[in-house]
Amino acid sequence: MLTTPANGVLLLSSLSFLTIGIVGWLSVSNPDRSARIWLTAFVIAGITPLLGAGQPMDARAFVLSSAAMALSFALFGLSLKVLYNETIALRDYVVALAALSLVFMALLGYLFSNASIAAQATAFALGNGAAATWATVEAMSLAKRTRSRFASHLAVIFGIQAAVLALRIPQVWMGEEARLSDNDPFALSIVLALSLCGIVKAISYFALRLEEVRNQVQRDAELVQEQAKRLAQKNSELVSAMHAVPVACVVTDPALRVIYLNAEARRLIGASFDTDSKPRLSDWLIGFQDAQPVAVTSARHAFLKIPDSSNALAIEISVSGVDSETPGAQWVFLLKPTEHSQSVLESIWTSFVRREDRTALIIDEAGRAVSAQAGWGEVLGPYAVFDLPELRFGGITESRDAAGLDLWATLAKFTVDQTQIDRARGEQRNGRGSSLLLRDERGHQITCGFVPIKSPASKEQRWLVEIGWKAARAATSEVKPRPSREAQPEPMRVLSKAADVPEFLKKRPQTD
Repeated sequence: MLTTPANGVLLLSSLSFLTIGIVGWLSVSNPDRSARIWLTAFVIAGITPLLGAGQPMDARAFVLSSAAMALSFALFGLSLKVLYNETIALRDYVVALAALSLVFMALLGYLFSNASIAAQATAFALGNGAAATWATVEAMSLAKRTRSRFASHLAVIFGIQAAVLALRIPQVWMGEEARLSDNDPFALSIVLALSLCGIVKAISYFALRLEEVRNQVQRDAELVQEQAKRLAQKNSELVSAMHAVPVACVVTDPALRVIYLNAEARRLIGASFDTDSKPRLSDWLIGFQDAQPVAVTSARHAFLKIPDSSNALAIEISVSGVDSETPGAQWVFLLKPTEHSQSVLESIWTSFVRREDRTALIIDEAGRAVSAQAGWGEVLGPYAVFDLPELRFGGITESRDAAGLDLWATLAKFTVDQTQIDRARGEQRNGRGSSLLLRDERGHQITCGFVPIKSPASKEQRWLVEIGWKAARAATSEVKPRPSREAQPEPMRVLSKAADVPEFLKKRPQTD
């Protein structure tokens, strides 16, 4: 193959184009349509000299190499056309290129068999020159659209290649009928120009795509800076408004993690706020642990208690969202202490997360239930003791049905161990929170947590009691009856055979 200098240049250009195409496919992890077409064009341009190799040139080599070069130029132009136009029907262009390629191959085959080298070279120059000119036009259109200097470079390079291919026509018609692979200085200059321009346009295209990525990163950075500026301005306005209002304001992110507390909120909650820990507001609201943010934001009343406090506080909640459609969305909670009236308690129970093995009650200082979470009867129903049972009419489901429940008598009915109940009752009289664990004779257990409720608007002391139920581990197995405390008669002892028996007992009574 290396019989002439032109053959050597064609071989080097073939290796260069194949390397660019293959390395491009391996380097680009997710190429778009333009990159895929561009790299395919380079692979086709790389195999073009290999198809035309051989001396003397036959019809197959001439037709295939000429058509492959024209197809590569057409694909380069198509790649630039689809770079910023996603609406192009790519299949229509592929079908058109395939049809034109077949027509061009048929024409070259006919000329190779029936015409001179001058006619063959003219057809070769016209076909490839037209494809290179189309690529030049697309590069110029891209340069106008993007204002990129690398797109202008591509337009110049394709224009040079089209002009070099056009020089083939005067060469052959002036009597210098030589193949491009022959040992001819003019043909060698044409091959060198095409090869060098092919390598340079690869650099310009990759620089164009790199500039595109850089511009996109710059636009994204400007967008982030603009959003950060807007968020900072929003936070500034928000903080100013929070300090201006005379109520407790808490700002959270969309996941309800606390971002900021104003002075009134710090006084109300009574604890220092660590900005690094960012607790969830739902963890401070009793009955909202593990609740979805939508449940918390829809609540109107709740009990507020932080881990450092021994008291719970009945509060009224007002919620508003700030830019809820952006990643920097925030919730603003206005917390206002309120009285624990019956209507407030009913509002609190509607937002409580309901569990089958847990319920909550509100009791007064005497241990009588004022209100309860709906479904409280599922836990305490079998042991409920009321002051006036004849007025209950069997209702133990709704919150209002718990009114008048004697909690201490109910717990005493569940277990015979009065010690824990007396201790918890004493703690309640002293105004301190406590907890107790009770078990019955079958192994079932009830846990109670007593939390005093503060209310600046009410002088009546109320207690929040969280009650949990847990069945025995072997609930399905037979439970042995508990021995009674009454004295049982001593069982009769059987006398052994070796014992001495009086003679009068050995005699049997005679029958008549």
